[in-house]
Amino acid sequence: MSQNEFQALLQFMKVLADENRLKLLGILANGERSVEELAALLKLKAPTVSHHLAKLRELDLVGMRSEGNTHYYWLNGDALRQTNKLLLTPEKMASLVDDVEGDAWERKVLRDFFDGIRLKEIPASPKKRSVILKWFTNQFEYGVYYKEKQVNEIIQRHHEDSAFFRRELISRAGYMQRDNGTYWRVSPELLDRDKRLEVLRQLIDLFEPLHIYSEAEVNELIRTKSSDYQFLKRELVAEDMLNSDASGYWRN
Repeated sequence: MSQNEFQALLQFMKVLADENRLKLLGILANGERSVEELAALLKLKAPTVSHHLAKLRELDLVGMRSEGNTHYYWLNGDALRQTNKLLLTPEKMASLVDDVEGDAWERKVLRDFFDGIRLKEIPASPKKRSVILKWFTNQFEYGVYYKEKQVNEIIQRHHEDSAFFRRELISRAGYMQRDNGTYWRVSPELLDRDKRLEVLRQLIDLFEPLHIYSEAEVNELIRTKSSDYQFLKRELVAEDMLNSDASGYWRN
């Protein structure tokens, strides 16, 4: 379950974690009612009912029409069914604990492959290797720029093959970036796909249609928004927002 889906489900549960709102949905499932009718049925004041209905409307669970000064509400069955289809399936519920189960599995991988702070061997499995790369990434601080010698020293505290891990951390995992012999850790928000796409959409607006940019110009444009320009340049191409060939880069 993505972070956006999780937040949507959380909001859905919060709104429905109220007895009166559930009763309102039950009443409206049987037909359209005015605020005054709902207030009388639930023995609540009309402003209180209006407040609950506003919360339900935030999720598009109820619809409303006006007739003079009277507001009539009904249950939006399509929205309820869509929410059930997208968020309330057994598969989505099971994915709520992906992080919990994933953390336990990652800890086991680290126990299996480390002896103290030394990596015993590089896993053959890409999934397990990803756990190891994440661990190595955490040995570097955000906002700190490292020379290659410093990167090698940090890696070699844990494994002798610093060249392998430098390459993997940059080209395969994308956890770190390099420019002119300087290395730095990629900002954490860029590792989340939803947040990264939001940044990419903001960046692509900097590029004019039909204009071909040199690599230096692309780097300079991206630098106005983020120091992770090499990573973001690659992602713009990977997400088909930018095209590139020997002549340069241009917006799709």
